[in-house]
Amino acid sequence: MQNEAVSLLDPGSSYLLQEPSRTVSGRYKSTTTTSEEDVASRYPRTDRSGFSRYNRDANASGNLVSSSTLEKKIEDLEKEVLRERQENLRLVRLMQDKEEMIGKLKEEIDLLNRDLDDIEDENEQLKQENKTLLKVVGQLTRIMGLVKIERRWRRYLKISLNEDEGCWHFENFFKTRRCCM
Repeated sequence: MQNEAVSLLDPGSSYLLQEPSRTVSGRYKSTTTTSEEDVASRYPRTDRSGFSRYNRDANASGNLVSSSTLEKKIEDLEKEVLRERQENLRLVRLMQDKEEMIGKLKEEIDLLNRDLDDIEDENEQLKQENKTLLKVVGQLTRIMGLVKIERRWRRYLKISLNEDEGCWHFENFFKTRRCCM
């Protein structure tokens, strides 16, 4: 097994070193600091490139490049967040407008439903009035028919009374009426 020890070689950058160190009992232990001599003796020269002065300068310039890249990414992300917030605000306003429109439409529907109820009530009243009027028209039609019959009989009676046989025809009139009724 290997335990990890962290050593800060350059401010702003950290390296993760893996160092196996054994105790007398054969277990691994972790060391928090290692000296340059220990590192130099344990690792070949090619693995010790992180400790050279030139490499530190290269790391510093690399850090500048990476920090400017990070700053650019941060700026891009901030712009993206700003765009997302603006889009969210636009969508919230759009939702509010739609909700207001829905509320107004619901009110309009309620008013139209009330109007429809009033119209249905009025229609029912008109149907009742129509039935009543049809009954009245039927009665008037019967009355008009009777009036026509009465006029005919009156003409008949006038003619009959003019002939001096009015009493006999008058009695026949009532007998005929009783039969027709």
